[in-house]
Amino acid sequence: MKNCIKLILFFALTTLTWSCNEALKKGSDSEKEVAKTQKAEKKNAEEKLLEKLIHTEPVDQANLEAWLPKTLGGLSLERARSFSLFKEAQMTGSYKRLGDKMITLSITDAAGPQGGMVASKINVFGTEPESDVETIQHRSVNVKGRMARQDYETEKNMTILHFFHKQRFMIMITAHDYNIEETWSLVDELDFEVLDNLMN
Repeated sequence: MKNCIKLILFFALTTLTWSCNEALKKGSDSEKEVAKTQKAEKKNAEEKLLEKLIHTEPVDQANLEAWLPKTLGGLSLERARSFSLFKEAQMTGSYKRLGDKMITLSITDAAGPQGGMVASKINVFGTEPESDVETIQHRSVNVKGRMARQDYETEKNMTILHFFHKQRFMIMITAHDYNIEETWSLVDELDFEVLDNLMN
């Protein structure tokens, strides 16, 4: 009788263990399916955004130049010019040097058939691997809801920020003799409402 009970308990435990393993396997398979579906949806959304941007009229150079602030971080705008590599709508403002302080602000519109190279970076900034190469710190950050690439040169106290505004305009700030916090405060001086109006 005792052997019979032991045998029944053994089979019950074996069945229970097998059921748990099957449930775990199913759970793991469903997690993989969810991750796969999410990845496919993200890729599909990215492709739709790129397609939409290709067929969107880019902002003209004159409006991008007018957007550049006349002063930034207390430095006055010295010159504005385009350094467009692929005929995309782009403008760079250089701010007058004061001692070691110097700022360059660039804006590039990812819209239009020529904006593809820029548009391909929309979902990259803020997701890149972090690293330290000698005196340069490369970071992916989220500051005030902006996913950005943040590079800081410790010896030169120089910060470079790359980020997108509304998945359309790529902004790059290079600030010499500005630490990371000071450089992010420059972002607060930019008039993003004007950019929003240019998109309409």
